[in-house]
Amino acid sequence: MVWTSELPGKPVDWVLRTEAGQMHRVWTLRRVEGGWCVLGSFASSDPVKSPLMISDRALSGTTAVALLRFESLPDQRSGISTRYVALATDGDRLWIPLEGKDGHELIAREAKLRKQGATLFLDVPTPSGATAVLKFDGTRFVKLN
Repeated sequence: MVWTSELPGKPVDWVLRTEAGQMHRVWTLRRVEGGWCVLGSFASSDPVKSPLMISDRALSGTTAVALLRFESLPDQRSGISTRYVALATDGDRLWIPLEGKDGHELIAREAKLRKQGATLFLDVPTPSGATAVLKFDGTRFVKLN
């Protein structure tokens, strides 16, 4: 277990399996009387070169957001092998709040969650030196204007 997100009345445990020779996977589990309820899981469809890890995490209102990081085969266009996937839960279900042209995985050298007041942002530095900023609207990450 790597993180317990304390959602109001619904603590959620985030569990990773990163054993050698095994598929890297993360589960979200809500504690219930007598055990856990599985809210969902994620496993990379790409061969991974490094352990899947939660690189960042945040609470936004009644939603917990985790940013997963792993190394995979290099992207043919950019040569970048670092990938990020965001997962979100309200304690009742798990979903992927980030979608791009390459599916649910963000191919980038870096990505970081940032809170500004009650607003959650995802900052992604670009090769040009600028930073792409996405805002979490409570359900998904959206482009600013």
